[in-house]
Parts: sequence; C-alpha cells; structure tokens
Amino acid sequence: MYEYDRLYLEKYGRNRVEEEKLERQLNDVLAPLYALIVAYTERESFPDWAKGSKEEVVSGSLLPKAKKLGF
Repeated sequence: MYEYDRLYLEKYGRNRVEEEKLERQLNDVLAPLYALIVAYTERESFPDWAKGSKEEVVSGSLLPKAKKLGF
C-alpha cells in the first residue's frame, strides 16, 4: 500500500486522501445539480426524490459547498 501511495503522489502531486476529500466535495456540489437536470429533462412531472436537491439549490445552501471547492 505504501508503494502505491508513493507512486500516486509522484504521478499526481497529491496524495489519495486529498483526492478523496476533493471528490467528496465535488460530489456534494454536483450530485444535487445532476439530480435536478435528470428531474427536469427525464420526467414529465417533478419527482419527489429530487425535491431535496431543488431545495438545496433554491435556498442557497449549496453555495457554501461550492465556494469550498475554490475554483
């Protein structure tokens, strides 16, 4: 495992823990947006399963998560 971590760091300049943290942050922002896209484009009526994502976007609670990404 150590050798894999070392090679990963050498190749990408970041360790896997940092990458996993970034992946979770990206998922926290992109998953609700993707759910809304699917809900609006794939369904005739707005589905219940996407209401939480819609609320997250409309209320602004998604914005702090996006700002943490630092892009």
